[in-house]
This record gives sequence, C-alpha cells and structure tokens, in this order.
Amino acid sequence: MRTPQRGPAAQPDGDAGAEPPQPSRSGRPAQRAVAAVAAVGVSVGLVAWLLSGVDLDRAREVLRNANPWWLLVALLVNCVSPYACAYRWLCVIRTCHDVVPSFALARRATFLSLVLNSFIPSKGGDLAKAVYLRNQCGLVAGFGTVVVERMVDLAILGALGAAGGLIAGALWGVGIGAAIVTAMAGVFVLLVAPQLHRWFVPRPLRKKFAQGAAVAAQWLRSPSSVAGTLFGAIVSWGVGALSFCAFLCAFGYGEHWAYALCVFPLGILAGLLPFTMSGVGTRDAAYVSLLAVVAIPAEEATLVSFGYTICGYWLLSLMGLPSVLSEARAWLRERNETASPGLAPTEETPPTEAVKFDLSKANRSAHS
Repeated sequence: MRTPQRGPAAQPDGDAGAEPPQPSRSGRPAQRAVAAVAAVGVSVGLVAWLLSGVDLDRAREVLRNANPWWLLVALLVNCVSPYACAYRWLCVIRTCHDVVPSFALARRATFLSLVLNSFIPSKGGDLAKAVYLRNQCGLVAGFGTVVVERMVDLAILGALGAAGGLIAGALWGVGIGAAIVTAMAGVFVLLVAPQLHRWFVPRPLRKKFAQGAAVAAQWLRSPSSVAGTLFGAIVSWGVGALSFCAFLCAFGYGEHWAYALCVFPLGILAGLLPFTMSGVGTRDAAYVSLLAVVAIPAEEATLVSFGYTICGYWLLSLMGLPSVLSEARAWLRERNETASPGLAPTEETPPTEAVKFDLSKANRSAHS
C-alpha cells in the first residue's frame, strides 16, 4: 500500500515537523559483502573437500568413457525447466486482481530469478518475481504469488521423492517425501485460514500476511489455475529428476534410477541452506554421501552431482542472461530520461510531471 503524503498545509512549523533521525544503514552493505564472501568461502571449501576424496585420474577416465547420448539427454531436458517454471508462476498470478498476465512477463521474471539464484542463497532470487508485480498488484501480493508457487513446488518435489522411495523399497525416502508434502499442506492451511493467523502470526505482521494469504485463497478458487500450477511443477521437477538419473545412466549406474529419484529432493533441500552460494557444496556433498549408500564410487557420484549443478543451475543462468541485459538496458534508459539535464518542458510534457519506471511497461516494450 502507498502511504498518503501530507500537503504543505498539513506540515507543522519549525522543528516539530522535522522527521526523526533514521538509524544508520551504512553497515548493511558491509555486512552483506562479508556474508557473500563467507558463502563463497564455504562453497569453495566444501567443493575442495569433495575433490580431495576423488581420484582425479580415474574421474577423467570415467568421464571419457561416459555414454554421450545420456549426457546429451541430461543437458537438453533441463532447457525445458525455465518455461515450465514460468507457466507454473503464470497460473498463480493470473488469479490476482489488477494483474495483466502474459507468458512473456512470467518468462522474463523467471529467467531473471534464475540468474539471481546462481548467486543468492536459499532461492532468494525468486523475490525478483515479486518486484516484477509491484506496479500492478503491490509488493506484498507479488510476494504472495511466489510463496504459493514455492509451496506447490516443494510439495511436488516431496511427492517425487516419496514415489522414488516406494519403487526403490526405501521406506525412509517415502517418509521424508510424505513429511515434505504434509509440511507444505500445513503452511497452505495456515495461509487460507484467517482464524489461525492470531495464533501463529505476530501481530505486527498480520495485516501484510493477510494480504499475501488472499493470493492463496484466490488461487484456490480457480481449479484451472491450480491444475496448471501443479502441471508446471511436475514438468519442472520431472525434467530435473530425469537429468539427474540420466547422469547416472551415462556413468553406468542406471539401475539405481529409483533410488536416485528418492534422494533427489534431499540434495535440493540441502542446497537451500543459506550459508553457501546457490547451494554449491552442500547439495553436492549430500548427493555424494547418499549415492555412496548404494556403492556408487566417489568419482561417479561427484561427476553426477557436479553435472547436475552445471546443467540444472548454471546452464539455466546463461539462458537467462539476455533477459537480465534487456532489463538493465530498460532501467538505464528510463533513468537517463528521468535525470537528463537541459530538457526543456513542452506543452505535451508539463514540468511537474515525473517520469515513472514501470517494469510491466518496460517488459512489454522489450518483448515487442
């Protein structure tokens, strides 16, 4: 919501109208820089630790003898994921009021978030989607669409892990997958049940929480949107799991595909831990440790893990770079038009009219 501004007559005289001093934020950039350096250091340390247990000569031999067709499958199927993610989010935002949904907008926001997720821990880059909608439905509602999408996303991930555990006979995998689905269902119930807010949501946050929760209620009232979101999530994680299993097949361990499907969500969740760069290190260590349970050597397990990181994360970031560059050019163009000195006011452009940057407008113009 926009805070109404007071006019000149409403402002008190003298020092009484002065704004109270704001706390200094000069230390925040330094803290963020230290946190970023620490995250990179943790990722580098974990990767170095993993490589210390690998025979590099044997790893090169394994990679040389890998099945190229399965490697190609692992590479190509991931290219479908961003478009499935964009469709998944589109099915959520089209239920919001004051939002003109378009696949182009969802695609560009998704690619931007993928690039940011390569550097920001815990999928923090997904907040870029909320920023994309702030001029249409507000930042809180935009954040609500991201929360709904993430809940569906994790629920489908847990269901895939439970299915893999059931096929592989790993009851612990079934239990973990069911626990993830149950947890996401519990969060969703909390969102759509306002009577629970007073028990679980702090009082200062209840108003904004209710605004975000309204997105979940609107989405739930649209069966087609619910079905589309579920379909997008299934395709997105389905191709990710297929890529992970394809790497196993390429290195000669395709018989463990059901077990790989079972442990696939655990590595993803390990990558969400907030003290590494985009999950590098924690996700890889989790996969190497879990694949060792079925006697997959460290060399093959490390190649599978690093291969999935490259194809499932870094490749998608490269695919998103054109969208990021386009957004940067649009932002710089609007900034230059706003700040350019010497532009005399005309009749068509009154001097008091401010030029406002609208992400949705920039998105439509760039798309056209």
